[in-house]
Amino acid sequence: VQPGIHDTTMTVLTYPDNVVGHIFVSWLHPFKEHRLVVIGSKGMLSFEDASPRKEVHFYEKGIDWVRGEPIPRQGPTEVVACEGRLPLTEELAYFADRLDGGAIEIASGEQGVVVMDILERATASLLGKDDAPSGGGASDGKSAYFAHPTSVVDDGVTIGEGTKIWHFSHIQGGAV
Repeated sequence: VQPGIHDTTMTVLTYPDNVVGHIFVSWLHPFKEHRLVVIGSKGMLSFEDASPRKEVHFYEKGIDWVRGEPIPRQGPTEVVACEGRLPLTEELAYFADRLDGGAIEIASGEQGVVVMDILERATASLLGKDDAPSGGGASDGKSAYFAHPTSVVDDGVTIGEGTKIWHFSHIQGGAV
């Protein structure tokens, strides 16, 4: 809407072992939504901060692989018992309790450095100043194909030169 101001962003975080996360923010949206969703091999967790009840839900849903075939798993959904305290208030109290020299085992300075590194990389990407590769391929340092940062490309695939792999695509091992 305004030049130089990012009204909407999609930050994609990639980690080893095919772990991917994303953060989507937009002040333009007609509703406020603060939702955390974690997807794992046994199921999924969701937490909606904007919800008055602030419950954590566990969904026993996913995919089981049977003889190389993906089989959807549709299990029950349950509410996970947790205390409804405010995380930032709890973290501040934890820190204050250790001002006398007690060991800080969570939210340490080292973890703060990791958070700052993520924020700096996200800002560089947002401003187009990052040096992250846009795709794998050729050994001369030039990409043989384009892979959008939200895509996942497993090991053991053959991708033709000039191929474009777009948003949220998953190329599974053995694909040609």
